Amino acid sequence: MENCCGIQTLSEYELKRLENIRQNKAFLSFLHLPQVVFDSLVNKQETGSADLKYKEGLQNTHKHEKQVVKVVKKWIYSAAFHPCASSLLMAAGDKCGQVGLCNLGASWGDNGVLQFEPHTSSVTHMAFSMQRPSTLITTSYDGTARAGHMEQAVFDEVYRSDKRLKGFDFLSHDCSTLLIGDVHGDIAIVDTRTPGTSHESLHTLGRGILYSAHVHPVQKQYFVVAVDRYG
Repeated sequence: MENCCGIQTLSEYELKRLENIRQNKAFLSFLHLPQVVFDSLVNKQETGSADLKYKEGLQNTHKHEKQVVKVVKKWIYSAAFHPCASSLLMAAGDKCGQVGLCNLGASWGDNGVLQFEPHTSSVTHMAFSMQRPSTLITTSYDGTARAGHMEQAVFDEVYRSDKRLKGFDFLSHDCSTLLIGDVHGDIAIVDTRTPGTSHESLHTLGRGILYSAHVHPVQKQYFVVAVDRYG
């Protein structure tokens, strides 16, 4: 809109939207995601000791009302913890395509929660990149895979399909290449560094509903899928 002097001004809605973006960026920058220290070498611990600590932690777990936070508006379809040692940060995706970030106990956002709407349908799977800790990859029934850059509060589309996407895993050690499955059992190889939103290759596993896909953590040339052949 223009004021009486003919100068372009922003509407109240636009001003509020820009302020929300500013607050989101400030919150995400405050987390210092690229500088977090990972427990990536946690296998340094003896397995027995690690299992014992995990068991003790479960036994001492209690749910308190103050620890219950509404991260997204609708039913949660997927969730993931950020793999850092310094902050309890998690993400959740809901039935309608919304993604929420929650930093438990933080005073930022709404009870430590920030919400985004990168998809238009159910968020079926999500995971943080171990090599790029400020990046959250999501897939959805809307047929898209997106890379959420947390510090910029932007979700870039990295892959688009005419089929509903179900699950994915990181195919390369640097987490730049993805193995993405759709509900019809097809597997797409997607390089997020390649311009555009197409796949590098597409492989048909046979008729059936694909439920999940998982790549071997070390030998990346191997992967397994769960497919309902009678779907």
